[in-house]
Amino acid sequence: MPLLRHLSPFFAVAFIIAFLVCACREGPIERRKDAEYDAVVIGAGMSGLSAAAHLSAAGLKVLIVEQSAKVGGCTSWFQRGQFRFDTALHEMNGGLPGSIAGDLMAAVGVDKKVELIRITSTGRTLAPGVDVRHGHNVEGMIDVLSKGWPQEKAGIDAFYKEMHTITQQMRSLAEIYRASPLSRLGFMFSAPFKAASFVKMRKDTLQQVMDQYVTDAGLQAVMGQWWIYYGPPPSRLWAPLYLHATYSYLEDGAFQVKGSSAALADAYAQRVQDLGGTIELGAKAVRIDTVDGQVRGVTTEDGRSLASRYVISSADPIQTFDKLLKGVPEADDERNRIATMEPNTSLVGVYLGLDVEPSFFGVDDYEIVLSGSTSADAVFKASLEQRYDEGMVAITLYGNLHDPWYAPPGSSVVTLNSYARLADWPKDEASYQAKKRAMMEGLINRAQSVLPGLRDHIVVQEGMTPYTIERYTSQSQGAPYGWAATPQQWDRSSQVTPVDGLYLCGAWTAPGHGVAAAQMTGYRAARLILDREGHP
Repeated sequence: MPLLRHLSPFFAVAFIIAFLVCACREGPIERRKDAEYDAVVIGAGMSGLSAAAHLSAAGLKVLIVEQSAKVGGCTSWFQRGQFRFDTALHEMNGGLPGSIAGDLMAAVGVDKKVELIRITSTGRTLAPGVDVRHGHNVEGMIDVLSKGWPQEKAGIDAFYKEMHTITQQMRSLAEIYRASPLSRLGFMFSAPFKAASFVKMRKDTLQQVMDQYVTDAGLQAVMGQWWIYYGPPPSRLWAPLYLHATYSYLEDGAFQVKGSSAALADAYAQRVQDLGGTIELGAKAVRIDTVDGQVRGVTTEDGRSLASRYVISSADPIQTFDKLLKGVPEADDERNRIATMEPNTSLVGVYLGLDVEPSFFGVDDYEIVLSGSTSADAVFKASLEQRYDEGMVAITLYGNLHDPWYAPPGSSVVTLNSYARLADWPKDEASYQAKKRAMMEGLINRAQSVLPGLRDHIVVQEGMTPYTIERYTSQSQGAPYGWAATPQQWDRSSQVTPVDGLYLCGAWTAPGHGVAAAQMTGYRAARLILDREGHP
């Protein structure tokens, strides 16, 4: 189409997607006699559970196949001695009515099955010359920063005003994924007027945006601190994602699910079953079955064929297209496209069970981020090289939320995390274990600068590496955040695939991740199917 050469990449993508969406609006896939299920969902992580719950609530017959022995994926838990640990996710953006997570939970009755704990501080930043406890909402954050850097107040106000604008404009696009091709084309031409700030910023990094408003390195370190939730440092991080997600985080509040994030996964699983859905654990999908470019179901590792009209894959796109759709010609173009894309960075961490509560160390913070420099690029590089005194360590003190689920009275659970690349980790066992021990020692040593005497109170400890994440979640390269969140990859992987009846969900399919975003991608995959089925 010659016209595309004259459009910006943003409009070109919108134009292409408009035609791709036609496939999901052709009407329902015919009910076949051999199709035992309306939909099979691959993976019982948060996005797969969300998708299955919304489909089940609409009356569709749904089966989830999950390779692990428990549901949850990253929203799971494990136990060592008397201590229980969240495997990964520890807080959720929103949860009350009016927030994305709150409304999605309420739509399928999950809100009645969980209890939320409000986190009153959104964290503490510690870096050379910087010690700031973040505000718990937008106004509180502006106040904290303005008091710390009064000479930059005008820039701080303008930055958060821009955050608000970007957030409103991105929210206005929330339903475009299910719009008709004509509506999408209309948006394409109206976007410069209706979403001007977003369109203008679509190629910018967070660093470029912060530089427009403030200059102090310490201030930028605090304003951009939560790049650690997204992967790339501000010099590479897609600005609209950070601004929208961080503003929503401040506006909607941060919450922990009482009894761990796994309690939310269990609640979703229970609702799926209450609504007539089925969950099979220990059932690994090895192939998505297709005939003439249309799904026919899923084949499991034990050789069973599970026939269905639709399939939703919460496996990452690399797994989905390279393995589950291996040899399917309709998937070739997408398979080739994602081969050029960059997965996000992985993580390392230490789970600690202590014989003291956090008050022993004189800290009442829930989350503390230690950085060896106000330069995020230097911090990121040092972290990858396991130089944690110069790098980043995120400390989460679960005891300060006073949830007794994690540890017995008088004791507590603490986790330490930083960034890593799977490619930097050796495969031979001896070298791997030596690097893992060094990582754990390095994180603990660094944390002792805030938690003096920490080592003397460790009862149990367990390490996590990129291989741990890859092994337990099957995320390619141990990347739980999906594709690297850079301006070049802002569109990630479409939830609509070239295979008719196959949809994707999960962190790889939308800018953003975490508990709320995972629930949203699951809902969207379900909604695309329900639109085809004619459900309101």
